[in-house]
Amino acid sequence: AAGRPDFHPRLQLVSFLQIQRAIDDGGLDAVISFREAASMRISAVYEELAKVPLVCICHSEHPLAQRCSVTMDELKNERLVLFTPSRTSPVVADVQSGLMGGRAPSEFYFCDSGEAVVALVCSGFGISVIPDLALPGGHPVAKVHIDDAAPLSFGIYHKPAQENKLLQTFIKTLKESFSLDA
Repeated sequence: AAGRPDFHPRLQLVSFLQIQRAIDDGGLDAVISFREAASMRISAVYEELAKVPLVCICHSEHPLAQRCSVTMDELKNERLVLFTPSRTSPVVADVQSGLMGGRAPSEFYFCDSGEAVVALVCSGFGISVIPDLALPGGHPVAKVHIDDAAPLSFGIYHKPAQENKLLQTFIKTLKESFSLDA
């Protein structure tokens, strides 16, 4: 990227509706995100980069930390640290709402970033269910596999790239990067 003066990445955490509008209006060429339901009607091509499993994260001294795996049903009575729904992908928000079902708001802690989620989990406020993607390291958290949680499709939404060589190169580089991580 250093030799590409025409490449201007902008890294932001914004709501998916803002992203959808920016693609539709032409303000963005590409967005890296989880695949949303077809009902979202995004006017962009979607290409999957990876299937990302959901994991339960908990403090290393939490009873769940000793487990190899759990089910979503086993997590429904835990205090939960969650992403603020408007600050996460709708598919992640749907998973979270499935865990919340009919419980008091005092049983949940909402955060705007993955780092904030990890900080509250490390402090013992509760557990979280998050996509296992770029989980911040160096914290006393345990990752526990969730047996009955389907992995989420993670990829890139982009404008048609036939005429845009820079966008083609960006997409190719992303695909290569994710294939190396597999």
